[in-house]
Amino acid sequence: MVGFTGLPILISITQVLILILWTFAEALADTCALLKGREVPIIKKEAVMKLNDLPLLTRDNIEKKALTISDTGGMTLSYHGYLSILLLFANQTRLIYRSMDLIEENLNLRYKDSFSFQNCLYGFETEAQYLIRSKFTGFPFVQKYSGKHALGFQYKAKAAYSY
Repeated sequence: MVGFTGLPILISITQVLILILWTFAEALADTCALLKGREVPIIKKEAVMKLNDLPLLTRDNIEKKALTISDTGGMTLSYHGYLSILLLFANQTRLIYRSMDLIEENLNLRYKDSFSFQNCLYGFETEAQYLIRSKFTGFPFVQKYSGKHALGFQYKAKAAYSY
């Protein structure tokens, strides 16, 4: 195509552009397959899109190619798998704040326009009280020396967390 010009820079640019277009077409086919509920191999053994398919990069052609992606016996992932990997490596604090932003936006759309987490106090507090029956202090001679006639030991535990 441009090889007849004899300009190495023009040939290199054309090669890179064709590779970028080819990669983009493969990514579109993989994304379409994932959105249709199919699993996509992590490492591909062969390309779904051929070089002569690049000029015909239409929605129908991409959907047809997405349906030809098959399990080649290698490791495959679904959309849920890719999303789990993405969220696993994401900053957890940032994910929490993004979730809070979505909750805030939904509450503002559905109920009240002025809701903001900034104006909320959120947290929880719990308290547990339990009695442990005595094993050795229940003997009469121990109670006589200690002066206590309790059935056991009573404990209280209290914990609170807020952010």
